[in-house]
Amino acid sequence: MYSKRSIFIIIFAFSLVSAKEGLKVIYLFDVSGSFHNATKTVAINSAIEIFNLIIDRSQGIPEYPQVHFVSTITAQSINIGGFCSPTIINRPSLYNMGEPDISNFLACIEKIRKHPKSPETDIYGALHQCASILSSKKLRGKAIIMYTDLMNECGRDTSIIQDIDLSDIIVVVLYEYNQKTAVNTKLLKEARVTFENNLKQMRVKKYKIEHLVSVEPSEIVEFLERSFR
Repeated sequence: MYSKRSIFIIIFAFSLVSAKEGLKVIYLFDVSGSFHNATKTVAINSAIEIFNLIIDRSQGIPEYPQVHFVSTITAQSINIGGFCSPTIINRPSLYNMGEPDISNFLACIEKIRKHPKSPETDIYGALHQCASILSSKKLRGKAIIMYTDLMNECGRDTSIIQDIDLSDIIVVVLYEYNQKTAVNTKLLKEARVTFENNLKQMRVKKYKIEHLVSVEPSEIVEFLERSFR
């Protein structure tokens, strides 16, 4: 029989092994055609606000370390490592009370601002790569924040959806019209329904799909914080 002390040690050791901490957030920007032209600045401003709210030491999400990735959605999906190195926000301490260094995040955002238009968009290829990047079981929170027109226009077979597991990942989709959907709004409604159904097929943990200009960044951060618990 185990003594009470032995049981306590076992439980304590198990809690250390199973404890989760930190979060990773991937910000994905659609850079295709008219969406890129019309929405780039609004999407960039939204991402900066969301990032600043998450890392805020007094009112942000108190999970550390935080790792923030920035990349594009193009015809070649995404290229996280080659596009921009991640921004790491460490836990504040007695010896580290200054504001975190966000220069790398802003440099990554500047790359988005200057990125040329892509002729196609591989949304599901991007989600597949994101799922791989976020595969660690040790994280408290995992999120993908996607700025897109929801139009998946590429040569890839969408059967890749079957291989994507988002079961412990939060997905936020902030969409906007492009030239086609502004004229024919039915296209966007159909694209939204299709994308929502595909997220469910990918077993997404939780998701939020909102019109970009109709939602406040603070609402997104509040949703993430609730979902990470």
